[in-house]
Amino acid sequence: MQKIAIVLLNVLVFGFACMPRAFGLEFTYTPIDVPGAFATGLSGINNAGHMVGGSQLPNQAFVYSDGSFNSLAVPGASTTGAFDINNSGHVVGSFFDGTSPTQGFRYDGNSFTSINSPNGQFLQASGINDTGHVVGGFATTIGTLNSQQGFLLSPNGTFSILTVPDSTFTDAMGINNAGEIVGRFRDASFTEHGFLYSGGIYSPITVPGALWTNASGINTFGDIVGSFHDGTTIRGFHYSSGLFSIIDPESSVSTTAWGINDAGYIVGTFYGPEGGYHGFVASPVPLPASWILFATGTVAALVHTFGRRGLGVFPKNNGRALS
Repeated sequence: MQKIAIVLLNVLVFGFACMPRAFGLEFTYTPIDVPGAFATGLSGINNAGHMVGGSQLPNQAFVYSDGSFNSLAVPGASTTGAFDINNSGHVVGSFFDGTSPTQGFRYDGNSFTSINSPNGQFLQASGINDTGHVVGGFATTIGTLNSQQGFLLSPNGTFSILTVPDSTFTDAMGINNAGEIVGRFRDASFTEHGFLYSGGIYSPITVPGALWTNASGINTFGDIVGSFHDGTTIRGFHYSSGLFSIIDPESSVSTTAWGINDAGYIVGTFYGPEGGYHGFVASPVPLPASWILFATGTVAALVHTFGRRGLGVFPKNNGRALS
């Protein structure tokens, strides 16, 4: 009976730990601004809490770690944008040298490597995982439309095109260590949706009631972040196990969520009421200890009530459907 109680306790405590997802996760928000800059945005975060982003006036890409902003610039480029950082500190983004179309780059902490599109047109590298796989989008033509397709660049140099079936536009924006990819696409009616590409299957992600949805980041656990338009403004979202939570700093006029690490910390950009853009870190609010105490008490009651009746009160096949 003691073993049964322990199992019940573990199951119920785990279940209560997941309960906030059913009601929407809550977050606290920390603004991040380059001192003196006109605008700041954050686009990626790794498990060490190192972040990448950019600012305007001064115009720069940067790596933010331990409270310091370190400028990042591709040699010879007139503009550089940094969009993601993995747990080795490798950064991906895009740059413009003033002559050729915008191309992507990978920075390993010492040197920059260009990522070029197969057709020589615009390319943006948006996500990188710990195995060095890079995703993004590049300009192309679909039928008679000037459009965009996604890509996956493997460490061995293989460049694979990613296109959501029957779409008019595809952009791959984030990738985790399992090779799951998130991004955005436009359907035949030109409505924009997010997507998850996993196991060779594209699954759409659409916030209920949204005019459009983008999915931009995914962590090891499959938690996804992105942005959507609710008919009035742009807001960020967190998506896990079929449930959405809103990412929206207090007093924000509009919010975009870009990246998430394995601890659940989310980075993005919000537009404040004073008219300026700011980076932010959204930190998940811990589960209240009272919920754990309630779970423990509930298990004790179950054991007391059903313990004398044996295991017959429990179904033999207690499966749980996954959404």
